[in-house]
Amino acid sequence: MTIKARELPRKSPGDTEAGAVNFVNQLRESELLTGTPTVVEQTSSDLTISNAGLNSGSVEIAGVTAAANQAVTYTVSGGAAGTLYSVKVTATTDATDARTLNRLVDFYVE
Repeated sequence: MTIKARELPRKSPGDTEAGAVNFVNQLRESELLTGTPTVVEQTSSDLTISNAGLNSGSVEIAGVTAAANQAVTYTVSGGAAGTLYSVKVTATTDATDARTLNRLVDFYVE
């Protein structure tokens, strides 16, 4: 089972909103995210997700600060009002065993 992230982003159907998932608490000492992460809606195809990437500088997400390459950022638009969507975020690490980390994020459209 994939771990559910603490973040619960909210948006209106017409908004284009930035999303982010912090992996700092899942990374080992001196380990960073690398490559191109994927962000895929799990519940329907109502959302348009784009610009998935790693954070290039320090960012605070849900009260926890992530240094560069410790979080995944993306852009989301669309969705139907009153709907809770599930988005799966997948990233790999620079560890010698090249770990793959997956997190589910619920995304509410108001």
